[in-house]
Amino acid sequence: MVSPFLYRSAALSPTRVTVLIVDDELAAATALARVIARAGGRAFVADNFAAGRLALETAYPDVLLVDVRLGDRNGLQLMAMAPPHIAKLAMTGHDDPVIEQDARQFGAAYLIKPVLPETLHAVIERQLRALAQ
Repeated sequence: MVSPFLYRSAALSPTRVTVLIVDDELAAATALARVIARAGGRAFVADNFAAGRLALETAYPDVLLVDVRLGDRNGLQLMAMAPPHIAKLAMTGHDDPVIEQDARQFGAAYLIKPVLPETLHAVIERQLRALAQ
């Protein structure tokens, strides 16, 4: 399987994928960023909604990986603000079918923490390929 970090979703050209990780659990976000970096990707980490919104507007990510619960905010609100060409992944530590359905309405994949590296890679690849079609 081709690493999802070896191509960009729109043109499938050989360039590194940029992932914006928004999670108020900084240790978890940093661990995910290391997984992405080891695979050759570039990761930006934001630890709250406001920082995530700013990074979404300035970092031009290919992928938005957001925790559903961001303090007093909801990560799905951040997904609603994301441009349609960005692959979206929602993650949470608590499985909730209603939140899963809401995430899927934004075109997002739904992940339950902790996320294994191979699962993360596979889901990012699937989301990027879906956008490229």
